[in-house]
Amino acid sequence: MKSLLMKLLKKVVPERIKKYYRVQAVYSATKEYTIVVSNEPKLKGKTAVVTGGNGAIGRAVCFKLAAEGAKVYVSGRNSEKVNNVVEEIRSKGLLAEPMIMDVSDANSIENAFNTTFENEKLDILINNAGGGPREFATTVDNQSIRIIDNILNTNLRGTILCTRKALQNMLKNKLEGKIIIISSVVGMQGLKKYSEYAAAKAGDIGFMKSAALEYGEYGININCISPGYVQRGNLTEKDIKNNDKKKCLNRLGTLEDVANAIFFLVSDDAKYITGQNLCVDGGRTLGLYGDTH
Repeated sequence: MKSLLMKLLKKVVPERIKKYYRVQAVYSATKEYTIVVSNEPKLKGKTAVVTGGNGAIGRAVCFKLAAEGAKVYVSGRNSEKVNNVVEEIRSKGLLAEPMIMDVSDANSIENAFNTTFENEKLDILINNAGGGPREFATTVDNQSIRIIDNILNTNLRGTILCTRKALQNMLKNKLEGKIIIISSVVGMQGLKKYSEYAAAKAGDIGFMKSAALEYGEYGININCISPGYVQRGNLTEKDIKNNDKKKCLNRLGTLEDVANAIFFLVSDDAKYITGQNLCVDGGRTLGLYGDTH
């Protein structure tokens, strides 16, 4: 039986996860990552919301939580992109529903949560929606107020407002819920031309710590995940060289690295962990690794 399973794993599972012998199923969500599920899914009967669920990290997180038995609400602004993720998850026989919501709009957040969870409990919230200025990145004196407001509203204010709604549901239903906030190593160490993004992500960490203090007495765990550079698609040789200067582990970060860390923190294995910021960065924040070469 073991040899037969190993033959199957060799065909469908990457080398890095062949060490798993007891698996219930292997879901290839996209060509970029693979989700391995244990014999006993740990989130069976749980309900989760993943904001920014149609993005690269969000999609991986939605698949991971659904594969572990949760009913996942894939949340995002673009209904077509959200429904694509929902259908992909459902095609594997897993549970997913769309939740159309703009986290930069307080009314959208209020309406989406009130409508979706009027008569349903919410066990898990993953605050993943956000992002940096990208092509609009520039120094503070040159940055537009529109971009500053958008970055702060999406990455910080939206996180606070979504967490507020989740907490209301958890307290109403007397749930020992789990809330995760996706921050960033940029919020810990800063980055040139990303000042507003760094401020928002640093604010996420401070908010998380304060909220964890407020709701620990109710058994609600609130933590942060701060990813470093994570592969989201095809990489150029330049991308790989630049990444090598920002980590000490000899490999690229993957989407499932982040999804697995989030799954751990929302599982019962992490019931005694709250108010913490877990870096998933290959050691990027340990020091000036790249500058010594």
